[in-house]
Amino acid sequence: SLLTQLADSEQSLNQYQHTHEQMKKVNADMSENMRRLRMDYEASVNELERLHVVEKRLDWSEGRWEEYVGRIRDVSKTSVLAKYGKGPHNVELQVQLHSSSSPETIKIELAPLDMMPHSIHTFLEQIDEGTWDDGVSFDVANAGHVLMVAPARDHAHDQALPATAMTSLTTTTMTSMKTTTLLFPEYNAQYPHDKYTIAFPSSQSSSSSSSSSSQQQPPSFYINLQPNAIHHSPRIEGEKYVEGESCFGRIVDERSRNVVDGLNRLNENGRDNRGQFSEEGVVIRSARIVGV
Repeated sequence: SLLTQLADSEQSLNQYQHTHEQMKKVNADMSENMRRLRMDYEASVNELERLHVVEKRLDWSEGRWEEYVGRIRDVSKTSVLAKYGKGPHNVELQVQLHSSSSPETIKIELAPLDMMPHSIHTFLEQIDEGTWDDGVSFDVANAGHVLMVAPARDHAHDQALPATAMTSLTTTTMTSMKTTTLLFPEYNAQYPHDKYTIAFPSSQSSSSSSSSSSQQQPPSFYINLQPNAIHHSPRIEGEKYVEGESCFGRIVDERSRNVVDGLNRLNENGRDNRGQFSEEGVVIRSARIVGV
């Protein structure tokens, strides 16, 4: 009937209107999503352009840094050749253990000059300046994998050493001395941190020191007691990149290695055979360059 047809037409019209409203909402949502996508795209393009600028600056900075490092290495090598010859360069340390009446010798064979020119120049200059001379008292601390040689604190046993073997220098005095230090951590994978090698800690590099600190770090170096590439090579710690440390010499003769092993045993045992703590200090009587 006509009434039935009218009712069906009205229902169809209502459904059309409902569908039309839904489509309008969908189109509005799509338009908003497209607007947001355009904004995100534009922001991504801007960020990409900014990152390209940052990348160019980083490349430029890295290039300048490599140029800076290269110049220092060249100057260091030239200085060593002019002052100490082409090598091989060797160093002897005369060390006085407080449990011994006579000094022991540790012979150090430095790395080839082409491999570690800045580190070798730094160490030779420290020796020439007398940094490791005159019976200076130094702590030899066992960190488990290295023996760290650094300026000693005041210790009671110092008085037990012969007067001619002891010059008491505090850390403050050592930092006030004019001492040559590294300008950057000079790492070379071809001269690894093997057992009985000598290295500078990262704190000795001025590029690794805090810019807020105006005081020079006291001189120090360490002897590797085991293969330590995992500890001292370039690496990522957490989210921080850590530079590799400067390994620049090795102890090759058996007698010198025995001296190092003796120092290590003193630290491992805590006390030597006289009941004194080994971390109370070892006196470096002298350091000299040999074979020049």
